[in-house]
Amino acid sequence: MRSGRQLWWLLPTVALSWGGGGCAGDGGESCPEPTDDGGADTGGDSDTDGDSDGDVDWDTESDPYDPDPAAAAELTGGDFTDCVAGFLDEGGDAGAYAGYFETGSGAYFVWMDDWDGPSIRLRVESWPAWGGLSGPGSYTVTPFDQDYDTCAICVFVETAAGDYWLEPDGEVVFSELTVGMDGIGEPLAGTVSGTLSDGDCAGLVEFEFSGTARDLTFGPL
Repeated sequence: MRSGRQLWWLLPTVALSWGGGGCAGDGGESCPEPTDDGGADTGGDSDTDGDSDGDVDWDTESDPYDPDPAAAAELTGGDFTDCVAGFLDEGGDAGAYAGYFETGSGAYFVWMDDWDGPSIRLRVESWPAWGGLSGPGSYTVTPFDQDYDTCAICVFVETAAGDYWLEPDGEVVFSELTVGMDGIGEPLAGTVSGTLSDGDCAGLVEFEFSGTARDLTFGPL
């Protein structure tokens, strides 16, 4: 149970302390083993290369604690701003991340209206060990993807008033995706379409996102 996320608006931006697809929670269920091999650092100087083949150019110039000026998200359709004014407004900050957390490899994109003190935060995450994508492809959201303890592809918007989740049958398409340590320095991009809802307000949304992944160990909560 990654309970720290529920109080994110009270916390400063710190190193990542939880990852996608929860397990070993209050019910005591055990975590599944990761289903891909991106979890371990297979060697090499982490300042210069990534995987054992040396074909990943790790980004050492961009501080992962800071937003990435080259990362972006653009709202292309829908009426979700009727629920959350300011969603994906120009002037927000973004970043893309990949790596390994405890029981699985993953990757995620995050957009915040204010990196140092957000009131709106969007996250698009993929965790293959729980059924998410490990590479480019499309995914149709299921009811399990509306809970952070069970989501394989997690698309949600956090606000101080509550969280909005992409409803079942929503579509997530990753045009660029590499999970795990091999994903560091690689592009992360895609589109999302569907309905975001907190149970009280629901709005259609279409947006696209892109960035170059940095080490998720140092990404924001």
